[in-house]
Amino acid sequence: MGRFLDLDPSRPGGLPASLRIRVGDLLRVNASGGTVVQGQGTVRLLGAYTSAVLTTAGTVLSPEGAPNIVVLLASGPGHAVVDVVTGDPWHAPTTRRMDLLVDP
Repeated sequence: MGRFLDLDPSRPGGLPASLRIRVGDLLRVNASGGTVVQGQGTVRLLGAYTSAVLTTAGTVLSPEGAPNIVVLLASGPGHAVVDVVTGDPWHAPTTRRMDLLVDP
């Protein structure tokens, strides 16, 4: 069974330089963007999303602006390199690299 990992680069230790995970693990990263640099068959970038909330009236509210969540799926065993973009994507983006080792 896959695990859900919630990574927040703003917290100490929130975005490790390397991480060992398993096939089926889902990573949610507080970031505005990202790309799989190496290992596209090992890790899939599912997309960059904007967080939203459901109101008691049943409507969805979300802020305007850049995405703030990136979702990655460990889809196969192997090694992958992922660049994650944090900060203001228009004025002060910061790219951080993660090495992911995916076990079967």
